[in-house]
Amino acid sequence: MKNNFKLFGIIAMVAVIGFSVISCGNNDSNDDGPVRITVTGLENYNGWVIEVYLSDGYFWAHGYPEERIANGSGTADLLDTETELPFTRTGLFFVGLELFCCCYGDAAYYVTANRVNIIGGSQTIPFSAFIPADEWEEFGTASSNP
Repeated sequence: MKNNFKLFGIIAMVAVIGFSVISCGNNDSNDDGPVRITVTGLENYNGWVIEVYLSDGYFWAHGYPEERIANGSGTADLLDTETELPFTRTGLFFVGLELFCCCYGDAAYYVTANRVNIIGGSQTIPFSAFIPADEWEEFGTASSNP
């Protein structure tokens, strides 16, 4: 009889631990909703269009819709490039910018010098955190460095 109570206790404890793990959910997502990134300090690019990209070496997100920069800042809601659903992952990412002027066909590319901690919801990143990138291949290479 004592052995049955021990066995029942062990089964109950395993069940409680199992349900606790299941209820925790995915640690790579956030409860603050989709990621929205605003880049400030873009006064020289007012009227240009901003596109925002994220990379951690293999996972990408991109901004949508393409927004015009106004009052020195541009904002993009991020979508998962695989599913096209709102991007909700958290973690350290390189942030890439493509700024382009529709009138003249000019484009400028930038990437953050260091990974940015994306925690979900709305985040603001100053333009001073970015360095020039010649083209997106450079952004991809930079993003694969630790």
